[in-house]
Amino acid sequence: EEFNVAVDAGGLAPMLDQLGDATGVALNPFPLKVTALTLGGANLTGFAGVGGPYRYGADLTGGPTGGPDGILDSKNAGSVGLEITSVDFGLAIMTPTLAASIPGLDKYAPKFISAKASVESASLVGVDPSILEVRAEDVEININTFVIPKAGPEVNAAIQLFGPPSINYKESLAFKEYTEDSNGDRVLDLSEDRNQNGKIDSAGFMVPAGGNNGVFLDFTEEIVQAKIGYAEINLAGFLQLTASMALTKKGSEHVTLSNGEETIVTSLALGINDANGFIGVPTMVGTKLQGYFYDSNNDGRIDERDAKNTSAVGLAIENLDLGLVLAKELVVDTTGIDIGVYIGGRATVDAIKLSGVPGATLTTEDLALEINTGARFSLGLGQFVKDASGAVSYAANLNVSLNLTTIDFSKSTWVHPDDAEGVTRSGYAVATGNPREPVVLDYSGQFLRVFGKAKLDLFDFVKLDGALDFQLSETEGLTVFADVSAAIGTGAFSMTSAATGLLVIGERNGTAGAALRLQLEAGLDLGPVAKLDAKLDLTLNTFGQDIIYVVPETFREILDPAKFDDPATPEVVEWEYKISATPTGKPTWTGMYVQLLGEGNLDLLSGALKLQGDFGIILSESGMELGINATLDLPLLNPLDATGTLGIVSGGVYGSLQVGSPGQKLLDVAGVFSIEASVLLQINTTSTTQTVKTLKLDANKEIMRDANGKALVEDS
Repeated sequence: EEFNVAVDAGGLAPMLDQLGDATGVALNPFPLKVTALTLGGANLTGFAGVGGPYRYGADLTGGPTGGPDGILDSKNAGSVGLEITSVDFGLAIMTPTLAASIPGLDKYAPKFISAKASVESASLVGVDPSILEVRAEDVEININTFVIPKAGPEVNAAIQLFGPPSINYKESLAFKEYTEDSNGDRVLDLSEDRNQNGKIDSAGFMVPAGGNNGVFLDFTEEIVQAKIGYAEINLAGFLQLTASMALTKKGSEHVTLSNGEETIVTSLALGINDANGFIGVPTMVGTKLQGYFYDSNNDGRIDERDAKNTSAVGLAIENLDLGLVLAKELVVDTTGIDIGVYIGGRATVDAIKLSGVPGATLTTEDLALEINTGARFSLGLGQFVKDASGAVSYAANLNVSLNLTTIDFSKSTWVHPDDAEGVTRSGYAVATGNPREPVVLDYSGQFLRVFGKAKLDLFDFVKLDGALDFQLSETEGLTVFADVSAAIGTGAFSMTSAATGLLVIGERNGTAGAALRLQLEAGLDLGPVAKLDAKLDLTLNTFGQDIIYVVPETFREILDPAKFDDPATPEVVEWEYKISATPTGKPTWTGMYVQLLGEGNLDLLSGALKLQGDFGIILSESGMELGINATLDLPLLNPLDATGTLGIVSGGVYGSLQVGSPGQKLLDVAGVFSIEASVLLQINTTSTTQTVKTLKLDANKEIMRDANGKALVEDS
């Protein structure tokens, strides 16, 4: 049978489009007459294995209303092998009539191959499912491509990379007027629904599949795709894997790049949805031995709606979603050559955890990896131009460029199966085998992000909590946030440490710069021998503005809210980590600065010697300042306090040193003998009043202290 079809030129499409624009003749898609060989089947079942047949007898039950379902009801218990059910397939091999009509050329004739196949289920039978269960459901195969059978694998591989031509069924003269609604009443009668999908199919080729059945080919682009709606492997609960997945190859796919240009690429996409995995030892749930994952709601599938067997001992991966696109651009047209390689993807995991070990916790949660990157080489040759008279000429313009360019996925669109006809959503949808849950990419430029949190607890002796957010984007540059705390030991003999940090390099509000804040805390408790607590806070900011990181919701349950709260608004936690535009206590010191603040407490031999203090160093475009405060507490002596400030600015030097306060007694022996010590030294060579630190005194000229006995200071 012969058909007139519309052929998309694939990798040659850009050149034909430009030639068509120059000549005023549409060259893509181009018409072609083909002869077709078709093969189809519907509602097929099969078995491959030993001891068959697996199914036998009559088909009386199993359908949605209790009647026949196309599958024989009786099973042969002695059969072992693979059973497939409800298989529909349609295959069309189309050969250009011109190639077939030329003697000697017919054996080298190219073939347009289009196929659709669906399998309701494929499963291992004849083996006790409690020992080994292997099955796949809702399997789909979609193929619309082009090959030259006698050309060899190398040539065909090159054609696939360049972008093979393919038949556009919806634009083909022979098929674009087709509709299942044969009587034109806009109602799909039962006899009209040849592929039993419940909707009126139009503009395509209905491949006969036996009886009144058909498989509808409605491809508009080149594609090779395999999808599995659900797959499960379960080895007696010791090894479990479940997922939906899809692998899709498209040739000559239209995309928009981050520089605004539209182009075509050959893409390979891998999508995975709701993947779960477990390796370990199952335990009893009710009367059955179950691994970490099991079908608790008895709907035939394991997914996020099912309960988990947390007593199973082993390592579990919960709910992995993956969408990855690899794209290659090779465009040869009248303007030159463009070669590009692009990668875009997103992977998320709800949790990777150790299960079933009492007293031990090892969990990583809310993990995400996002990437969008690429590079493009362009060799420009020139372009066609048309003058006022309509004459067309070619203007040469040789140029070469190499750029970091990506696909702008936000410019793509996709269709959700539950949306009304004609409704599209923004983003690039990576098929996952679950049509309602693709992985949607919406990146517009270069982007990399690693994100997640972790927790370790070994019998309350070793503890570790942490969160990490690493972002690198084309628009904002580099942002890294981390918060980690650790503890070893318990009770009177323990060691603790914590670190919180934010690094920003890039552009904010039109200003390029860098900002850093790193807070470190450490504690050591050796019982009555020694106790040490120390804190450091390093800050750098060249932006001249506040840099604020908003802590994601998922991090907040494991982080200390006090670190991310503004003391000015105690009624609410802002969950913001801030790098101030100016140094601490210096609101008028603008511009770039570096600041190091520290404080600590040391207690030796249960109070025999106590040392408390803090210091600060500021280096900025406005000046430099050093500040220090300390309290020394020795046996038999009263605490000795000191505070000092030294600053250097453009106008000169200023400073202050204060040791003790007027009348402060360093030693007092029963009121009979006492020693007083007090020193105050100040200097200012600038022409303006400067602010320094001094000890804070109460109305009785006594030094005020905090709850730990540390002397308080104030600005003077």
